Amino acid sequence: MTKRRNPWSDDSPMQLKSHISAREVANGVNGSVFKEHIHDHTKNLLTSGAKEFYAKSNGQHLENINNNNEMSTLCEEKPQKSIVSFFCKGPRQKLDHRIKKKLDNLHPHCEHENPTSQCFFCDQVICPSCEQFCCLCNHSFCSLCSVLSYSYPNEMAICLSCKR
Repeated sequence: MTKRRNPWSDDSPMQLKSHISAREVANGVNGSVFKEHIHDHTKNLLTSGAKEFYAKSNGQHLENINNNNEMSTLCEEKPQKSIVSFFCKGPRQKLDHRIKKKLDNLHPHCEHENPTSQCFFCDQVICPSCEQFCCLCNHSFCSLCSVLSYSYPNEMAICLSCKR
């Protein structure tokens, strides 16, 4: 079957692209001005969004979020929460004195209440959930004195002395 005939004459003008994308404008004659306008608009959106977010979370409006001196004084006024209070939610949110005393004796990375053993390498007390047994020497170690090895089908802990 043959091609159908062109309904327009052969000397008709070609169709030209009429849409110009943002990329072409940015790479054009006044591209730097266009890019600067986009940068300023994005920066204003980010700062206004941050102001709204902090106004909602603090219950007050922060008028000048760009002033570092003001922000540093605001940060210093807030009491710092400990990592223990971050993980202890609900009715036991405030730890009593004897639990805090136990936590002081624990390894800095361990926040659990019942230490049962000691690290063979650094002699810190560790709880059962943080305790790792070396697959080569079978001693118990904390997470800082052992390394997880993924070369076996299952992950296995290897102490620093056996790792050498």
